[in-house]
Amino acid sequence: MKVLFPHLAEFRIDGVRVAGPVVRIEAGTLGGEVACPGCGVVSDRVHSRYHRQLLDTAVASRETLIRLRVRRLFCVNSDCGRKTFAEQMPGLAARHARRSTVLDRVLQAVALAVACWCAADPASGGRGQSDDFAAADPRVA
Repeated sequence: MKVLFPHLAEFRIDGVRVAGPVVRIEAGTLGGEVACPGCGVVSDRVHSRYHRQLLDTAVASRETLIRLRVRRLFCVNSDCGRKTFAEQMPGLAARHARRSTVLDRVLQAVALAVACWCAADPASGGRGQSDDFAAADPRVA
């Protein structure tokens, strides 16, 4: 799993299922203490748990869906304005995201490539030259 999904190394993998054209990964956080984003005080008092679903990069031409079990914790600092907070998943997804950061990067690269191709092709109505974009972004050749 760590070879195909290195971004899931910090999570507990509970199961992997293939259901038609979709690979479903059931995962959870490893637990432990988490710092409150409001005050920075660490807590391990669990308020509740919920599931987040994230789209991830395809595996063997199959859509990948990560179903991640996340904890909501109590802030133990009585002076903090937040009573509860959800543990975040840096490296896997941004707050409120529906796609993994890996999939976001892939989609951004595809969008950049398409934009460069359209700008370099006079038939597409673009006015730029591909050399202009290659100079601006060395990943474009």
